[in-house]
Amino acid sequence: MIAMMVSFDPYGHPWILSCFYGSPYPNLKRHSWEFLHTLSDDYALPWVIIGDLNMILDKSEKRGGGPYTPNESVIANNLIQEAGLIDIGFSGNPFTWWNKQAGLGSVKKRLDRSLANAEWMLIYPEANLTHTPTISSDHSAILLDTLPQTHTIFCPFHFQAMWIRDDTYPEPRDISPSRFADGGFPRYVGTLDQEATELIDTLEEFSKITGQTINYEKSGVNFSANLNHSHKDSI
Repeated sequence: MIAMMVSFDPYGHPWILSCFYGSPYPNLKRHSWEFLHTLSDDYALPWVIIGDLNMILDKSEKRGGGPYTPNESVIANNLIQEAGLIDIGFSGNPFTWWNKQAGLGSVKKRLDRSLANAEWMLIYPEANLTHTPTISSDHSAILLDTLPQTHTIFCPFHFQAMWIRDDTYPEPRDISPSRFADGGFPRYVGTLDQEATELIDTLEEFSKITGQTINYEKSGVNFSANLNHSHKDSI
């Protein structure tokens, strides 16, 4: 096992990371898990374990092979409860190991996982473990993300002809073609990014006042022939 203290974390809380490999031999499994239990008594800091633990916790973590017997899970489950550890869970394929046999000879198990104590889970309640497929190994790679980000979908901006035809906007000159120079650039003062931002803000205000919804799918942007490609890409 490799253990280290993580102290450069964004939250400023030092914690312990243990990369653990459990023995694959039945007569040594208890010894390796009892070693983890001993560490849980010694560690007062938030603690997370990750690795190939070579143990399944219930019958749902095995597919194929001989019948499941609870005895192979009792050791791990008892020590996890006594040590106060929590299975972080996962996303992806439910099995992390496959013997790469087909048909009736195929055996799959969830041998790789991440466990943490309650103190660590309080710091990272959204932590996520991902099972990533691999080509050359019989194990999936596992990735622990302590601060998963929420990804937003970018919606491109589209100019609509109705904005310059509408006469209900209080200052129609602000969105009329007269605001643009002969080269196709807005007559705002500033960089191209600032000009585009101000134009979008103006149009959003127009949408709120008139109640007309911006249809992003049916609109498009037409560029002046004098506008170079770098500016088009920026817009």
